[in-house]
Amino acid sequence: MKDCLQIYHVIEGEFHVDTGNGWERIPTGHAHILPPGHQHALRTGKTDLHLSITFHTTPDERGLIHRIITAYTQPCILPVTLPAQLHNYLQTSHLLFDELAELMLINLFDTYCLNLLSQTQQGETQIRRQKLLDYLQTHQDQSLTVKQITAHMQMSRTNLQRFCSDQFQCGVRAMHERIRMENATKLLLKSDMPISECAMACGYPDIYAFSRSFKRTKGRSPMAYRQHASESDV
Repeated sequence: MKDCLQIYHVIEGEFHVDTGNGWERIPTGHAHILPPGHQHALRTGKTDLHLSITFHTTPDERGLIHRIITAYTQPCILPVTLPAQLHNYLQTSHLLFDELAELMLINLFDTYCLNLLSQTQQGETQIRRQKLLDYLQTHQDQSLTVKQITAHMQMSRTNLQRFCSDQFQCGVRAMHERIRMENATKLLLKSDMPISECAMACGYPDIYAFSRSFKRTKGRSPMAYRQHASESDV
């Protein structure tokens, strides 16, 4: 185990890595990130081409490397954009390595590091998105308050509404209602459950509140929706 973060970016061909859970393939255009304190085994062919980068854990002036090490605490494989100029630079033999070339190379590696951070930010967004969906779907038989959802998501009301609007183009309560209505639709179409029982199963206090919400979402009352679907199947 080394006190550094290592990156193996596959430029051509395929690599395989084993961090203790069996061999995994690293496809072209993907990077295997090995944080400090972890070890792995690599397997590759003679003609495969990869870029290897090692970041030491000593603090850097701008904090860029520290941000990467903080963001990646577990080994992972993910797609990372390799700047085209960096790819071309690596393919070219440089007889003279002057100050200008050095500055260019530093700038290209900075761009690659920013791409790494962008990927982890996207990953965090996907995790948060799935966490919200899982919570709303798990509680599709209940009427949740925004306060309950914010407590689960550990977000402020404003940030939660903004996040939901960005991800689903609606507010969090509207998203929860949409999920409950999809559940109601399945119950109406795939069972003979009375409307009143469908209302209870979807967490509505009475059939009237359920019918209003269903009609607002689907354009028909629950009874009319069921009848229309039944007639369409004939």
